[in-house]
Amino acid sequence: MEDAQSIRTTGFIRYRYAMFLDRYGRSGDAESILNELLAHEEDLDYETYLAVQDALGARVPGTS
Repeated sequence: MEDAQSIRTTGFIRYRYAMFLDRYGRSGDAESILNELLAHEEDLDYETYLAVQDALGARVPGTS
């Protein structure tokens, strides 16, 4: 079983991969990965969670 840090690192790597796909014209694939990450937000560290939200153009409740 993976430890919590390993799972968080995997989430960040998947986020970066999604950004790579988006940059090279595969925004649909990128969006799918980002949505999958948000579906398991408890496995993300806070910074990655915010980056995923930002990439999808979503706002975090309670922020300006």
